[in-house]
Amino acid sequence: MLFIMRGTSCSGKDTFIHTHFPNQNHVLSSDNFREMLLGDRSSQQHNARVFDMMTEILEIRFINKVNWTVLNATHLRIRDCNQVIELCKKHHVPFTFISIEPPSVEELVERNRKRWLMTGMNIPESVLTKHHERYYNNLENFHKEAIHNPLCTFIEIDQQYKVKHELS
Repeated sequence: MLFIMRGTSCSGKDTFIHTHFPNQNHVLSSDNFREMLLGDRSSQQHNARVFDMMTEILEIRFINKVNWTVLNATHLRIRDCNQVIELCKKHHVPFTFISIEPPSVEELVERNRKRWLMTGMNIPESVLTKHHERYYNNLENFHKEAIHNPLCTFIEIDQQYKVKHELS
């Protein structure tokens, strides 16, 4: 089983993962890969390589029948997930999008400010605004994937991690 996190930066994906998936060895996080490869969690250089490596590891986990994996990145557009969806089809692995409905842009900016003070990682407000728009502009495409793909389930949760709706 693959769980694909979906949400804006600062929406609560990491907190959700730490609360619901205690074994971090099963989590493939784009931020962690950036830190490991580039020494900087926020670097967008070599993003293609970061995601290629995550996908390679994911396929090894599928081949070895690892029970579950969490893929943690923004995944705001369905096209951001196409390579992983094809991999799930190839290996007949069911997957669930866990989509966290974002708070207001103002709240995202405030969370980002707090994170910057704690970690030094800063995301420009323009990026947070773009993420917020993309979240909603692409929501229907994720619904369609869940309706038309028998391997796919889509769950949207609110900021209290309560299920808003589920499609499969």
